[in-house]
Amino acid sequence: MREKFSPEEKKGLESDGAIIYLLTGQTIEEQREARKKIGLPSFNAFVHLQGKKVVNVPSRRTEVAIYPDPERFFVPGSFSQFTIVQDRLAKEDGDALSKRLGLNNITEIIPDEVSTVTELIFQHADGTGEWLLGDSYTRFTPERGYRFKVHARTKNPTEREDWLAEVSTDLSGCCLVVTAWHHYSSRDDLGVFRLVVPV
Repeated sequence: MREKFSPEEKKGLESDGAIIYLLTGQTIEEQREARKKIGLPSFNAFVHLQGKKVVNVPSRRTEVAIYPDPERFFVPGSFSQFTIVQDRLAKEDGDALSKRLGLNNITEIIPDEVSTVTELIFQHADGTGEWLLGDSYTRFTPERGYRFKVHARTKNPTEREDWLAEVSTDLSGCCLVVTAWHHYSSRDDLGVFRLVVPV
């Protein structure tokens, strides 16, 4: 993958409502310490995830694009799906985006690093005052009959075999919670957000 979008790609994505961020290769531990030093909130909880497979993995060092509009943030149909299906849906959505914008060298991925998601959320909060996965991103299904918080899938392995890390916000909406779920199991609150990268 390339490290940055081309000027044409940036223009096309931003005109389409995307925001582009440059990630810096920070681990979760580094993110937590950096925010603590300047008095900003970071992580509320880690559940079963104190191992080095999560906290010591750096985020990507690349530009990424997201669609912060809650109606466009997630890959359509990616909730209530196994990881392998979510992977396919992200690729298909990326192909459709590439074709619609006439940009051949972009795609969408599920990030391998949970730190990529957390750094992205922190950068967005610091720049806009809005927390991705916060209250604006809640979801309603007829089965539940009420709105509930959503979680973002990653492909970051954890110390628990066959479990992958995921990210959500806590009840305050301004701290992150990192948990995990089986890669071969689905939930109606666990989806994939549109993470656009240059290839």
